[in-house]
Amino acid sequence: MKLSGQDNIYRILIVDDDPRNIQTVASTFQNEDYQMAYAQDGRTALEKIREIKFDLILMDVMMPEMDGLEVCKTLKSSLGKSDIPIIFLTVNDEMEDIVKGFEAGAADYLIKPFHSAELLARVRTHLTLKKTRDHEKDLISKLKAALAEVKQLSGLLPICSGCKKK
Repeated sequence: MKLSGQDNIYRILIVDDDPRNIQTVASTFQNEDYQMAYAQDGRTALEKIREIKFDLILMDVMMPEMDGLEVCKTLKSSLGKSDIPIIFLTVNDEMEDIVKGFEAGAADYLIKPFHSAELLARVRTHLTLKKTRDHEKDLISKLKAALAEVKQLSGLLPICSGCKKK
């Protein structure tokens, strides 16, 4: 699957305070052409997100100091980073926890232990959706620029039309 980003590779950040969980999640993508990065706490995750343009974040909810919900809320309120899909991977399986995850801005929510095939399918879906949204934003930007150019040119047309009548 070829992807977005500057190198045509999707960049995924895995955030979990347990290195074994990071390894488990990363192994799901061993046959995929994704660039993976890791963080073991929320603050480190935010630092990495400021430095690198990620296409998707897989994050645990329960972490010391700054939990996943707080990281998600911080990202969703910051300019330029709110469009990164976040999938929570957590043992919190109560409906109240799931709702809190979505209210914080998560794109999806999976309960640990997860099935690798399901995680991979959901990641592919959210990456495809992000690629489509990014393409749409690019097209809208190009259309706005073209419209501005047409407006500028239409202001010149009456002058040119008048010149041709003489």
